[in-house]
Amino acid sequence: MEQQSQSILTAIEGLQGLIADLRQDIERRLDGVEGRLDRVETRLSAVEHQLVTQAEMLRRHTETLDEHTNLLREHGRLLDEQSLTLARHEHHLTQLISMVAATNTMYAGLRSDIVDVRGTQAQHHRMLETLAVRALEHDSELLRLRRARSV
Repeated sequence: MEQQSQSILTAIEGLQGLIADLRQDIERRLDGVEGRLDRVETRLSAVEHQLVTQAEMLRRHTETLDEHTNLLREHGRLLDEQSLTLARHEHHLTQLISMVAATNTMYAGLRSDIVDVRGTQAQHHRMLETLAVRALEHDSELLRLRRARSV
């Protein structure tokens, strides 16, 4: 039995050696895993920093886009106002064009009337000249008759 106890003790010591070796191997592997995890953590920290930086950039871009959207809305409103103003101006211009057309028609009529009046004036002037010549002739005749009577 002693021999059996001795062999159990030897086996236990061998197992303890194996356990110690396994423990060292596991610790070595854990150290390796821990080193890799440290590198992963470092990379994750770098990625996190990039994500924070990009999130800030996105926030600023979003604010800029919001400002641009507000400016575009304001420009749209101003364009709508200008469109209404242009429509009113177009209406006024249409009225002015109609008034100018009516004025041109009246002007053409007046020109025609002026031509007619000038023609009539020319006839009246000729008539007046004729009447004046006849009046002179009558005065001359009267004067001649008065002289002939007085002689």
